[in-house]
Amino acid sequence: MLPTNMKLLATFASTEAPRAVVLVRLLVGAVFLSEGIQKFLFPADVGAGRFAQIGLPSPEILGPFVGSVEIVCGALVLLGLFTRLSMGRPCCWPMAWGNAPAIAARPGSPPAAWPR
Repeated sequence: MLPTNMKLLATFASTEAPRAVVLVRLLVGAVFLSEGIQKFLFPADVGAGRFAQIGLPSPEILGPFVGSVEIVCGALVLLGLFTRLSMGRPCCWPMAWGNAPAIAARPGSPPAAWPR
């Protein structure tokens, strides 16, 4: 009979997902975790400085916030906890912010004039 801690670990480690899904989950979690840590280690390059460069509002608040969310969500995905919930927002951010440089380059212009 396994001790209580081992039973708990076995419960969390068990999955019915195919190996490919587990591999993708581990890779995505590792990427988000490392990117979140980098936003704190190199804020001028990938954190608040980058957000200011592409024209996002309040980069000094947004940089640490995004880094924190990426760290928490990446860790949750690595652990296999709340995977759908934890990847919803971070996966949408790059799509939403992909046009930020174009918007900043043409202030005041209508959306139809932005490059696609």
